[in-house]
Amino acid sequence: MNKRNAGYEKNLKRLMSFMMSVLFAFSLLAGSACNNAKTINDYPEPVTQAAPSDAENNEGNTAENDTKPAEKEEETLDEALLPEYDSLREKGVFEFNPTAVNPVFKMEMKNKPKIVRVAKEILEAVHDAKPSFELTGDLACNEAEMKLARSLAELSSPVCYCVDISTEDMETYTISYFPSYESDQFGDETMTGAISEEEAKEKIDAYKELCENLINETLTDKDDDMHRAAKIYKKIIETYEFVYPDPEEQNMDDSEEGMVTASYETEDYVVSQILSGKMHSWQFLEFYEGLMVQLNVNTMMLGCMGKYNAQNFSLLDKTMNESNDGGFVWMIVMADDKAYHCDILMDKMALDSQRENFEEYESDMLFFGMSDETRGKSFTMYYTQAFESINPINKTSVPKCEEDYKLEL
Repeated sequence: MNKRNAGYEKNLKRLMSFMMSVLFAFSLLAGSACNNAKTINDYPEPVTQAAPSDAENNEGNTAENDTKPAEKEEETLDEALLPEYDSLREKGVFEFNPTAVNPVFKMEMKNKPKIVRVAKEILEAVHDAKPSFELTGDLACNEAEMKLARSLAELSSPVCYCVDISTEDMETYTISYFPSYESDQFGDETMTGAISEEEAKEKIDAYKELCENLINETLTDKDDDMHRAAKIYKKIIETYEFVYPDPEEQNMDDSEEGMVTASYETEDYVVSQILSGKMHSWQFLEFYEGLMVQLNVNTMMLGCMGKYNAQNFSLLDKTMNESNDGGFVWMIVMADDKAYHCDILMDKMALDSQRENFEEYESDMLFFGMSDETRGKSFTMYYTQAFESINPINKTSVPKCEEDYKLEL
């Protein structure tokens, strides 16, 4: 079993050095354990990768075949691929779903439903802070299958970034919670400790309770997917503190890269930072995505090479000009066969700029529900690609965002 890489710090610096600087380069680094699925591979020509149209995918098909694609796919879906239980709509009260799988990346595995089932086993064990779990019989995995399932679990819940999973027999898997690591000058990492299952359960239960309270305070059972996405987005940026990157610290880290021993401690993990109420860029994105998974809302992170265009917000302009050197990441929300750019980081920094003069200011949500055209007014896109993926061969395409969402809250 591959040993879990410990921190985003060193790995994301390597990504930035030859691919793209994502999430302000250094503010990404304050995050949790590394997710190997989050890579953007060698760039082709700078052209946006858009989802193929139905006509392109079904060229030569009859009109009859084109009229019922959704119905035919639904008939053949494995049970593991069906939508997750929606407690808010079914019962009027949201209850945390420990086995909720990211709906977008679940469909990357539509030809391998076993991977989804295994991801659910991981999610259930981790959310209950179990010391171990077993995969036998139909769920028995080889190393490659486990890697896919592990990645899917990580893209479904921030909690899965806070664990190390190891095995000796590919049957019984041991979980270490909020582990600490040390990395030497060659990048080799060693786990140096972890917290107890009791401590982990307390922390994970606090995270689940936080999610339940936030959603139940913010949403009703009548909200559609876009209202869910918009209300949670607004709640996060108005409630949580954004930890701004420090260019001086980044310059120092870069100058020492490869010459010092890095240490990753439990308080650096995404769940710890969410519970603290103070998050860096990466945690804002992960928290928002995790809540959307719980709500069955289709979202994906978009990695982009491009150019920031000043927006006349003091903190936003200052941070983007000092910290961004061409790469950035934001969310795309998809509902009713439409897709929209939603930049929670820019909206947070714009709100903080407005609150410098009026601390009770509410977010205008200027960067929520944007079309490609509107997105280009604040960030000119040269090249885009799904920032996360389970299956590189069948990677989720970046959808076209053809119109602006008319937000009414």
